[in-house]
Amino acid sequence: MWRLSVVAFFVAFAPVCGYVAPPPTKGSASPTRGLRGRGQGHFSPWAEATEQAEAEASWNPLGLGFALGMVIVLLTSSPAPSMAEDWDHNDIPGWNKKFPMCSQRSESQSPVDIKEVDASKPPQSLADFANYNPVSATQIVHNGHVMQVNGKFGQLRLPDGEYEVKQFHFHFPAEHKINGKLAAGEMHIVHQRKGASGTDGLAVVGILLSETNNAGNSEEIKFLTNLGFGSELPVKGEKTNNADMVDLNAFKAQLRSGFYHYSGSLTTPPCSEGVRWYVVNQTAPVTSAMIKTFKERFPEPGDARPVQGLNGRPVLLNHLSLAGEFDSPSLIEVLRQPGLNADTSLEAAKKRIKQKLERSMKAIDDEAAAKKKALVDESEKKSALLSEKINALSERRQAARLAQLKAEEAEAELEALELIG
Repeated sequence: MWRLSVVAFFVAFAPVCGYVAPPPTKGSASPTRGLRGRGQGHFSPWAEATEQAEAEASWNPLGLGFALGMVIVLLTSSPAPSMAEDWDHNDIPGWNKKFPMCSQRSESQSPVDIKEVDASKPPQSLADFANYNPVSATQIVHNGHVMQVNGKFGQLRLPDGEYEVKQFHFHFPAEHKINGKLAAGEMHIVHQRKGASGTDGLAVVGILLSETNNAGNSEEIKFLTNLGFGSELPVKGEKTNNADMVDLNAFKAQLRSGFYHYSGSLTTPPCSEGVRWYVVNQTAPVTSAMIKTFKERFPEPGDARPVQGLNGRPVLLNHLSLAGEFDSPSLIEVLRQPGLNADTSLEAAKKRIKQKLERSMKAIDDEAAAKKKALVDESEKKSALLSEKINALSERRQAARLAQLKAEEAEAELEALELIG
């Protein structure tokens, strides 16, 4: 029926008007997709999405031909893709039907509950590697999944290069847990390595938000207020302008504090893995009024994914890189390296990958050996201490037995004297 209606419209009006519809105007609310792609491996950074150029409606004598062409297309093609969402937070278990990586069978998913950490690495500070800058003329967007702000807010320098901020967004309640505790909310600053595309080269800084009404007019509160928290946030599919410049340096105190690092995934479809997570352990303040304005747009259960299993993954404390983390390039990354042209054989590329993987495995083995030695040494110390305690206890028991024997002898002597007397 819908086809016949559209056909009837074009047949009835196109010959008279010859009207050609203008392209979407600037600022029109068209769905955008960022890290949350429509399918496995699909990624179109929201910060890089551009709006259609402004254009005015025009009268075109070719309109009739256009209309007849549309009639043919409508009668021969399948319906256009539905604007309905591929997923939502009301059916998280159902994500894996369209996005296999979201399955519980995947072993490196995010978020996680951070409990046991490895503090053996030299401590580092995220603030020393983050170079954020203020950006004007920004907007906060309600894309149906999260509240998001796009923009070039700076870089994060990691061992394999610079990672550019693409966007930041919010989850209420928080997604990561620390020692089993869940914060009121969480802000994710999404970075992508320069030159990377798709879901490759992603790094996310997570800042937990703790509810308080005693934060005054702190930098963090002013930052959130500028976005509309505490007053009004955009409804689904809409966006609002931010009054002042947006500067991630408002969270400098959190970046200077400690952080947890592990390898995980996107927390929403397509749940792609290989994402570098840096979750700061000092929370930022958020008021109850700000939480309320967010929940008005995202009612229960909110927009947070439950924690996933760590499955043996290490979590570092205050250190940027896991063992071998930046030494295992993909085949595509190797083929892009200088010295490898189109004539380079696949075997040569595989050889280079193998060499890097061998170095990575050696580093992992060396680290494991060092930890094993430390455990053995600790075990030997405990064993020696236990042996000393056992010996001391044995000596005390022998002394007690000897004392008992002497007491018995003395008692026997007394009884003998009594009989003589």
